[in-house]
Amino acid sequence: MVLDVLGTGSGGNAYILHAGKTGDAMLLDAGLSYMTIVRRAAEINGKGLRGVSACLVTHEHNDHIQAAKALANIGVDVYATKGTFEAACIDLNTPRVRTVELLKPFSIGGFMVLPFPTQHDAKEPCGFLIRYCETGETLLYATDTYYLRNTFPGVNYWLVECNYVDDVLNEQMRDGEVPVELRNRLLSSHMSLRRLKDTLAANDITDTRVIVLCHLSDGRSSERQMIDEIHGLTGVEVVAASRGMRINLQLTPF
Repeated sequence: MVLDVLGTGSGGNAYILHAGKTGDAMLLDAGLSYMTIVRRAAEINGKGLRGVSACLVTHEHNDHIQAAKALANIGVDVYATKGTFEAACIDLNTPRVRTVELLKPFSIGGFMVLPFPTQHDAKEPCGFLIRYCETGETLLYATDTYYLRNTFPGVNYWLVECNYVDDVLNEQMRDGEVPVELRNRLLSSHMSLRRLKDTLAANDITDTRVIVLCHLSDGRSSERQMIDEIHGLTGVEVVAASRGMRINLQLTPF
């Protein structure tokens, strides 16, 4: 598998997951304008959205769903929960709009996808467990959630939020840089480094080969600390996603 990072963080989230020699590909979130998605995809992979037939949307906030209507209009199937579409005022009868149910798998081309519940200040947010049937490779995508209720054995690649460092947030709170309301929202809607470590410790990561950290806060994260602590805990390769990256996801290093 290969992951193209078109955008990550509060400025807009969008990734393209490529798998297999057949060119199977899908968008994970669409939190940028349609033209920005096309331009950034072309800058990274040289072909833009060619081969992308579907987009999985985690929730209705603009930095994740902005281009959903435009993508549907050009023939890309857009998948999200009913609550997400309703909160985004997207008509469920719109062509190419596909509602999903939590914990009910469905197929997209060569992929099998399982939506699962996440914990965020949105109507019906979810993450996605994605298996590429040809090779059996499995990727978990979870963002904008302060913890994961389920555990996921057999995941090869994690694309997971690591939004802030608890000590940094607490220090900013003491210094008056972060309002109480913002701190409370972060604690109840976004994954911190400490909570991510707890999440990974609760899962069997025997089969995990790469962990990609996403949605890092510009002012409350520490990329080096996050990478070092997650690597120290898991012993696997850890990458902090940033715009323009192309990340190789492989079961073996060869």
